Amino acid sequence: SSMAINHSDSIPYPFYAQDASGDNQMMPLHKAEEAFQLRLELIRKAQHSIEVEYYIYNLDLAGKIFTRELVKAADRGVKVRILVDKLITQLSPFVAHELAEHGIEVKYYNTNQLFKLHIINYRNHRKLLIVDGAEAITGGRNMADDYFNLDEDYNFDDRDVYVKGPIVNAIRDSFSAFFDHKVSKIVNRRSRPQIARDARGNTNASLQ
Repeated sequence: SSMAINHSDSIPYPFYAQDASGDNQMMPLHKAEEAFQLRLELIRKAQHSIEVEYYIYNLDLAGKIFTRELVKAADRGVKVRILVDKLITQLSPFVAHELAEHGIEVKYYNTNQLFKLHIINYRNHRKLLIVDGAEAITGGRNMADDYFNLDEDYNFDDRDVYVKGPIVNAIRDSFSAFFDHKVSKIVNRRSRPQIARDARGNTNASLQ
């Protein structure tokens, strides 16, 4: 990599590194539909690796389309890793089991039970899509209809940033640090499915 990492007191807080290459590119993603389409295009052209990290990952229209593209990528030999927060995700261990059949590894961040109040609030609100260690999307959008103007009731007015260049290596290293940490775990599916609820408390057909 051409990224020059310098750890120094001269680097202003909260930054810990500088990129001296000047090769990085960034583009704000204002329109939800374009942000979703770009995600799909990045996945479709992936050749080696895809990393996905979300707090909310619903299995609504957006989630199903996104997941289908990940499966297609994995089926053509791309290494796919997914990290989701365990609290309210619809990407259940039943779904993860099926994704594993395609070689996709799914881990859950903080699987502790709700009654463990001293640690239950340690959540992972990060939102990342990283492709081939060269391009990434990060920002405020989770993976759900209401982040991409697909919800019939209401939608969030949010933003993302598309990033390309050597700095993506640092983003990928950050993902790996969370993915490989002991707090992120593979969860085996239960013997019998349960009805899942989305972030609003509505029931849906997802399996837990």
